[in-house]
Amino acid sequence: MMHKSRVFRVSDIRVPGETFSPASLARALTERSWCLCNGFRIGRLVFLNDSTGEDSAQEFAVFDEKIGKQVESLTCSWMKKEELEPMIVKLLAGEGGCEPWGVMPSLAHPEGSCPRCA
Repeated sequence: MMHKSRVFRVSDIRVPGETFSPASLARALTERSWCLCNGFRIGRLVFLNDSTGEDSAQEFAVFDEKIGKQVESLTCSWMKKEELEPMIVKLLAGEGGCEPWGVMPSLAHPEGSCPRCA
C-alpha cells in the first residue's frame, strides 16, 4: 500500500437488483472510479483504494482483515470484470495472492469528514 496514512470508509457495494458478491464487487471495481478513501469488504477481505487520484488508474490494496496484512494489489481499471471476479473468488478461498506484508491502515474514516463521500 502506497498511502499508509490514508483513512478509509469501508462498506458493501450496493448494486440495484444484486446481492453483494464477488461478481458485483468485480463489476463495481472495473466499471467506475472511486473516492480515494473508499474501501469495500467481502468476507475477510478488505479492498482499499490505493490510487493516486480519482481520475487515475484504480489500484486497490487487498487486505486479509483477520491477520491485518496486505495479500494482493490489483489495478482494477486495467482489468475486465471477467478477469477480476475469479481472482476475488480465489483470494476469498485463501488461494493466490502473495506472502502477507505491511499493516492495514485505519478504517476509522470520520463521518462527514470528506466532501466527496457525503
